[in-house]
Amino acid sequence: IYESHVGMSSPEPKINSYANFRDEVLPRIKRLGYNAVQIMAIQEHSYYASFGYHVTNFFAPSSRFGTPEDLKSLIDRAHELGLLVLMDIVH
Repeated sequence: IYESHVGMSSPEPKINSYANFRDEVLPRIKRLGYNAVQIMAIQEHSYYASFGYHVTNFFAPSSRFGTPEDLKSLIDRAHELGLLVLMDIVH
């Protein structure tokens, strides 16, 4: 299981996106031989410095990283690559 935070997965000093994670990070995870990715703290949250664990809406993916459709695309791509997707939810 490869554990990763979407927002902190960019090599650049910026908040990463679902789309960039899908296109850049997922292939690397697959190449490294993992069969699952655990996506950390993607629920909507008001305080980014909380690492995403001060959740304000358990039913909405964080808009900081993109749209719900972008997240769906990330998950679909992971499945196409043969990766299981786990979500890290803290309540």
